[in-house]
This record gives sequence, structure tokens and C-alpha cells, in this order.
Amino acid sequence: MSATENCKTHKSAHSADLCPSLARIKEILTNVLGGENVDLWLNLPHAELDSKTPQSIIDEGRVDIVLDMLESALLGIPA
Repeated sequence: MSATENCKTHKSAHSADLCPSLARIKEILTNVLGGENVDLWLNLPHAELDSKTPQSIIDEGRVDIVLDMLESALLGIPA
């Protein structure tokens, strides 16, 4: 099973067996925002996502879009 297929079956960033991309999203958010703020960030609309929530993008199976946005922000690359 590819990482993409695994991500489609484990859409929530809180799934027990996270695909590598979801695990990285959770790691970044926990390190930057603290664990208590992960759900808040995932469920707030973002301009970079056409005012959609990161969780809705993840639910659509487009995990890499959210991960790319976070990794770019960590590197100081504007969206």
C-alpha cells in the first residue's frame, strides 16, 4: 500500500496509524502551537486554502497540500 493510499484511509490527523504526511503535520503543529491547539488550527479556515479548513483539505485526500503549506511556513517561504 502506498503512502497516499494509507493517507486516504486515515484522514484524521488524530488517527491511530498515521500515514507519514499526517504524522508530520501533527508533529509540526504540536511543536509550533502545542498539542492543545492542533484541533483549533486544523479547523480554522485559511486564506492559503481558499478559505477552507486544513481538515477539510485532509478529508478530501489532499494531505500533501496541508503538509507543503506547513513546511513552507517553517522555512519562511510565503504562501
